[in-house]
Amino acid sequence: MSDWLEYQRSSKQARKAEKRARRAVSEKQFPDALRIAEECGLTLRGISPVHYQLIGPGEGNWILNIYPGNLRLADDRLRPPAPRLELPDQWTLIDVVHATAQVTQ
Repeated sequence: MSDWLEYQRSSKQARKAEKRARRAVSEKQFPDALRIAEECGLTLRGISPVHYQLIGPGEGNWILNIYPGNLRLADDRLRPPAPRLELPDQWTLIDVVHATAQVTQ
């Protein structure tokens, strides 16, 4: 039984480390992602180190909530749906911005 608990603890620690690493990559990529988004007429906001928002062009348009740590994308429920994106399994903030730019242009 103790082997199983040790395995669970080490797995949980490994997942936390992966999430921290993905968040750190997104923080480093944010300035470049912001520049690319602005060039494509999109707005990228860094809400917190774990949460970003990509906003479509125009007023009253879609908002895509980006959570790089746990690899989650979520539409804003009060806005029209964001475009569906083709992303790799282990995507980064830059991947999301590039994919959105391709879909919206």
